[in-house]
Amino acid sequence: MTNNDAMTKRVARALKSGRKMRPDADGWLVDAKTGALIGPDPQIERPLTKAQVAKATVRRGRPPKADRKQSTTLRLDPDLLAHFRKTGPGWQTRINETLRRAIKRSAR
Repeated sequence: MTNNDAMTKRVARALKSGRKMRPDADGWLVDAKTGALIGPDPQIERPLTKAQVAKATVRRGRPPKADRKQSTTLRLDPDLLAHFRKTGPGWQTRINETLRRAIKRSAR
């Protein structure tokens, strides 16, 4: 599948979903709510240039946060890990919160 085919399919899915879109100055469809680039406007018939194809490469997922977390390897005792895992989804966040509280207590 070429980049043009992938973009065409992405535009088709966006049009079917009923997302609100607006064309930008270059004839590209942009999500009206988020401003994310969707792809070329199918109503404009013209081949895509390499610059347009490069412009249409969009990051998927959430936009990066300024204070994003870092991935690391941490070795924990099995019983400690089991305690947090048995509390269900979000156990890594709870470990993070517990460590943050410990830092605040030690700062006093």
